[in-house]
Amino acid sequence: MDFSLNENQAFLKDGAERFFRERYDFDSRRKRLAAQSGTDRAMWSQFAEMGWLGIMVPEEQGGLGWTTIDAAVILGECGKVLVSEPFLEGASWPSAC
Repeated sequence: MDFSLNENQAFLKDGAERFFRERYDFDSRRKRLAAQSGTDRAMWSQFAEMGWLGIMVPEEQGGLGWTTIDAAVILGECGKVLVSEPFLEGASWPSAC
């Protein structure tokens, strides 16, 4: 079984890795967790602007219509920096589950 990423997935992984490296350092994460909500609305908005929250939403519903594997690529990068925002819950779509 081949577990290598396709070209789009590799591009997605690189972009997510760069995004988190530049914007999600440990100190900023600590501040988010200390806040009452535990999340950052501005960060959540950036996830949406990048299309991540619509990654598994069908195109006819305004999403990207990509696969759970594509979402897992982003989720893996979220895990590396311990993202506190609910990416998986926001990116899930009933028909994709």
